[in-house]
Amino acid sequence: MNEKQLDPWWKLCVVRSDLITGSIQKREFTADLGEFLEGRCAEIYRDPVKFFNYTYITRMMDILFRDILSILTKTDTKSPSIIQIDTPYGGGKTHTLISLFHLINSFKDLKDHLKLKEIYSSCNFNGNVKIACFVGTAPDVTGTLHTDTGIRTKTFLGEIFYQLGVYGLVKDLDAEGRSFGTTKIDECLQRVGPCIILMDEFLIYIAKMFSEKNNTEMETIIENLLPSIQELFTAVANSESAVLIVTYPSRAEQIFSEYAQHYKDQLFAWLKTYEDVSNRTQTTEMVAAGDEEVGLILQTRLFEKTPSLKMKKSVGEAFFVYYKENLDHFPQFITAEDYKLKITKTYPFHPELLRIFHEQWGTLPKFQKTRHLLRILAEVIKEEFQKPEEERNQSPLIMPGHINLKNPKIQSTIFHVIDRNFEPVIAMDINKAENIDKIFDEKSRLGKGKYAVGLTTSIFLHSFSGSTANLSPRKHVVSIGANIPSCLISVIAPFYNAPFPDGDAGLPNIDDVISITNKLLDSEIGLYYLHCTKDRRYYFDLMKNLTSFAAQEFKRLSGSLDDLYDEIKKIWQAKGVNLKPIYFPSKPQDIPDSSDHLLIVLLNPRDFIVSSSPNFKYLQELAQNSAEKTRNTATGDRFRFYKNRLFFMAADERVWLRAKITYKWAKAWQITKKLAIFDRASRPERENADNQIKNYEEEYKSQLQFLHGFLYIYDNEGNIQTQPKDLKQ
Repeated sequence: MNEKQLDPWWKLCVVRSDLITGSIQKREFTADLGEFLEGRCAEIYRDPVKFFNYTYITRMMDILFRDILSILTKTDTKSPSIIQIDTPYGGGKTHTLISLFHLINSFKDLKDHLKLKEIYSSCNFNGNVKIACFVGTAPDVTGTLHTDTGIRTKTFLGEIFYQLGVYGLVKDLDAEGRSFGTTKIDECLQRVGPCIILMDEFLIYIAKMFSEKNNTEMETIIENLLPSIQELFTAVANSESAVLIVTYPSRAEQIFSEYAQHYKDQLFAWLKTYEDVSNRTQTTEMVAAGDEEVGLILQTRLFEKTPSLKMKKSVGEAFFVYYKENLDHFPQFITAEDYKLKITKTYPFHPELLRIFHEQWGTLPKFQKTRHLLRILAEVIKEEFQKPEEERNQSPLIMPGHINLKNPKIQSTIFHVIDRNFEPVIAMDINKAENIDKIFDEKSRLGKGKYAVGLTTSIFLHSFSGSTANLSPRKHVVSIGANIPSCLISVIAPFYNAPFPDGDAGLPNIDDVISITNKLLDSEIGLYYLHCTKDRRYYFDLMKNLTSFAAQEFKRLSGSLDDLYDEIKKIWQAKGVNLKPIYFPSKPQDIPDSSDHLLIVLLNPRDFIVSSSPNFKYLQELAQNSAEKTRNTATGDRFRFYKNRLFFMAADERVWLRAKITYKWAKAWQITKKLAIFDRASRPERENADNQIKNYEEEYKSQLQFLHGFLYIYDNEGNIQTQPKDLKQ
């Protein structure tokens, strides 16, 4: 590859074979600690070596691993032994917990792993540590039955110490549902030795317990929940070789509403007390990946191998130069030097793709940043590799516009997050965008690029966010929609070796792409659910736009074409005094015999039109009779004297059809302006309506200027010629 070429990403990346074949399980991107502990998860989670092969250890995970191992081996006596893992929904919490489980429990298998060897060595860890896990979503609130021993633990503390092998010390207390007391917990921890306790989704467990508050058998356990937590925290904080990891989701309102709606006030009061207790004994670790690490996580999970750093830098440089050379069309921030580095780090994903999902969709309540994004991108990659090479996208990066919103598996993930009523919106408007691409394929320099579909996809993805720009501290987050520059960076890439009709070097014509964007709101081919804000940001909504209402009116319109006929008369009246038009005669007697003027007979397009099969019999009868006889004479019919001053002009079928269509669209938009929905539309949408009316009126009037473009005259024998003269030639 020479310096002016950029290979498509799929040529340079080695993708996981199970992803291409489709054998990869959906559950592989849905980590669940409860299923993991029961052995019901995907193999990648069960096998510790394979798990870390496909795990990118983020900076915060690395710090967390070292802190925990140092506490367990007593090489660090200053770090707090109670750690609360706090992440946004889908921020990698469960993956981190499974990482910790394997890190501790599978030391023999992982001690020589390239990603972990130095971490183990620096902390002098030898693997002699016990581990217990309590998952708030898994247990029955009445207790956990262990079928191998027949023992049922009733409290969360009883279950933890059962797993640590010292249940005999607390069996009676657990059976009664009472708090164990700090002294007893201290005794248990000393008996166990070095250990780590993982408590996941504990808030859900508490909410579920409160939902059983009317159950008298649970009354004692519920009353002792807070004392038991406080005792455990205190005991672990005082222990020299125990570590407690607690996950704390930031969606308490959602959890309380789902599990214990009637006790929400009590639960929030309880939660405040819990936080006061926990804050005195623990530290909080944010394990969510930084923005610059998201691309590395995706690379590790989805690819066996990506190209060299030098190659990635060349891609970043090419994009950076292209953006700077076309600065007027792209957002300012992408020309900063650090954006070149972002492209290098996120390869083969364009930074804008990750930004949309990480910053905008990441604020939606149901969107889980890691697993949902992995599912979507895995499907994008698989879909590309299942195409023949000549049909694959030639872009060096995977862009926002490359996500196939018609893919059922991608739709399944998206509609889990947003309103499912958007399904017909996608179905209709993506189809319409495909039609726009077909039109532009034939007319523009864009080759076979799916730019209308890409722009539509990009705008759709930009249309959702759980935050607003003025409330979010993040840069470049918009409240809703995408402006033209945001659309362009989502679809345009400098893929130099793409085949273009004119032999261009592979740089798409930006003006052509912008013209496609403008066509998205066009009457005849535009989208029905696309809207535009007052500051000209495009977005999708469940409410139809003005274009759709105009289309409805267009379909309803039928009847008079009087305005068209009047316009034809105006055009010919302005052509000169020596020319006398005869408008749309229906019988020979409508055509006078006169020497004063040249008589131009404008045939009614309804009766005669130049087409593949014209109604020539009608013209012949009209012309022959007009040449022989005339009306309004005192002596009756007589031969026409001035047939050499008589000419017949016929309309072009294609011009007439287009004139009627544009005339109807002008009328349809005029009717739409009178609808109540018009006043509720944004200013750009109303301006678009005015422009549509203006453009269609200008177009149909222009069409009418050249409508009667075929001339029929008499031959020497006085018969009308069968072949017209094309005046346009």
